[in-house]
Amino acid sequence: PAPRVYNFHADGERITYYVTRGRASQESLPDRRDGKERREGR
Repeated sequence: PAPRVYNFHADGERITYYVTRGRASQESLPDRRDGKERREGR
């Protein structure tokens, strides 16, 4: 499986970066658990 690195945007959306066959792809997924509801400390 491709390695996945999770990074958080200022909007609170969880951005999943994953590399497949040497090509970098970006996937944006909303995360309610660590999203806008829990922006404190980020």
